[in-house]
Amino acid sequence: MFTVDVETTVERQIDDVFDYLADMSNSPDYCPPVREIHQVHGDKIELGTIFVSMERPLFFDVRNRYVLTSLKRPYSIQWRFHAKTKLLGITVLKGNGQFLLTADREKTQVHQRNYCYPGLMFRLFQSSFRKMGNQLFNEQFRSLRRILENGSERHPA
Repeated sequence: MFTVDVETTVERQIDDVFDYLADMSNSPDYCPPVREIHQVHGDKIELGTIFVSMERPLFFDVRNRYVLTSLKRPYSIQWRFHAKTKLLGITVLKGNGQFLLTADREKTQVHQRNYCYPGLMFRLFQSSFRKMGNQLFNEQFRSLRRILENGSERHPA
């Protein structure tokens, strides 16, 4: 197991940041490996909501399933994930993630932590996954801050 931790400060109200992050269909805007993602059923974001994505974190396609496991408005969003290779259905990574939000006037600090458990065939690459995860999430958070502060063409902030 390994963890990936990143944080940033966004010049937006905490409620706006919470709403944006809880709707995982926004993730292609700020997370380059996510090619597409959709909510499996319904249109409300609530406990138990499931999202399925197609991602390309390395050189192969991965299908990831996210389940929202806790929503404590406006401070915490938690989820469970399970990523499998698209071609053979082999587990690449599974685990839990969370966004923790704190407010300071017009600014919101966002902390993301993922607890990652590599699949059997990928355990040899655990240290590479950790390093890549930290780099990817830091890049992702720079994009997230830019989108929330300046707006996005796909999802206006």
